[in-house]
Amino acid sequence: MRYALSGVLAQVLYLGLIAGGLAAGLHYLVAIVAAQAVVLAVSFPVYRRRVFHSTGPVGRQLVTFLGVWGVGAAMSLVGVPILVEVAGLHPLLAQVVVLGVIFVFSFVSHQQVTFRQR
Repeated sequence: MRYALSGVLAQVLYLGLIAGGLAAGLHYLVAIVAAQAVVLAVSFPVYRRRVFHSTGPVGRQLVTFLGVWGVGAAMSLVGVPILVEVAGLHPLLAQVVVLGVIFVFSFVSHQQVTFRQR
């Protein structure tokens, strides 16, 4: 439940930043990358302390977190253009669709790898 709440709040911020970038005239891929950077900076400490209550080694967790986040970012940077350019979806709607897959992947990866209790 904590992951769902934190994840939803992070995604609301993320989608809001993308919407703001689009409204400012940014290309959707630039808006996605900028939003990723902001939300990444907020998410690691929240997930580590509030969601998974982890006390493990910060350095290892940060590297693993960045790896999981990078895979999710790659999913967005590949999936969103396909849905926009091929399927004709609006970039924000395309990102929402892709986020469904990323959300599940990210939770399982962080639970089983990044913040696993040893």
